[in-house]
Amino acid sequence: MLKKKKVILNHNQEFDSSIRKDFCKRLFYIILCVIPIWIWAEEKPPLSYVVLLLFLFGMYQIITIVYLSQLIIDSFFPPVTTMETKTRLFDRFLYYFSSGFFFTGLVFLLFELQHLENTLSGTNLFWKAGFTGIAVASVITIILKKLTPTVYFESKRRYTVHFGLFIGCFLWSASAGSFVNYFYAEPSISTKEFVLKRKSTGGKRNASHWLFLQTKPLSEERFEVTESFFETVEEGQTVLLDIQKGKLEYDVIVAFRKKETIIN
Repeated sequence: MLKKKKVILNHNQEFDSSIRKDFCKRLFYIILCVIPIWIWAEEKPPLSYVVLLLFLFGMYQIITIVYLSQLIIDSFFPPVTTMETKTRLFDRFLYYFSSGFFFTGLVFLLFELQHLENTLSGTNLFWKAGFTGIAVASVITIILKKLTPTVYFESKRRYTVHFGLFIGCFLWSASAGSFVNYFYAEPSISTKEFVLKRKSTGGKRNASHWLFLQTKPLSEERFEVTESFFETVEEGQTVLLDIQKGKLEYDVIVAFRKKETIIN
């Protein structure tokens, strides 16, 4: 009996070691892909094809890590148990709540994407609000581990609760930040002007029309506009933006207008 237990233990140790090695290997591959992608990002063919292949290979590694994430976490941080015979009511509630919290946050964000796209520095707002949510999730996790540590005893529940709370708080916070910023924006409208650096469409399968405006000296922002307005402006032209000051100090775009002056 003792020998059998020892064999099972050795098998688990070998399995955990294999998982950790595979994780480190894939992480190394991702780093190897990121470096040339960053260096050759603006290159034209044939180097652009190499960048595309490296991007696809790197994404495959990321997707695989996400798929194996529960095994990876259990390997580095073994749970108290892999399966429970009896689960506390609160632990079961938190397991289902975390899943619902994540999915409702995802739906909320889908409704806010258009508002984020039509907000100056909307990407910055998204990440700032999102990481505020991560901070909130960290505090909640610390409290739960102090008050009800059994929530994190079982492997699957621990993984689901962590994922649901952290990603859910990120999504809810980012969405709420966008909603509060535009819904409570100041009613007065002002105008700002930016140079149109380039135009782009989504192609045959995507009817989107995008303008890339130089909103800062060394950076551009992409904005989606109607096809009719897209056809009336040219690269190098000054575009006028009617904006409202958002509640969180991020300008909300109310309308796009063209200015006839061409920048040489």
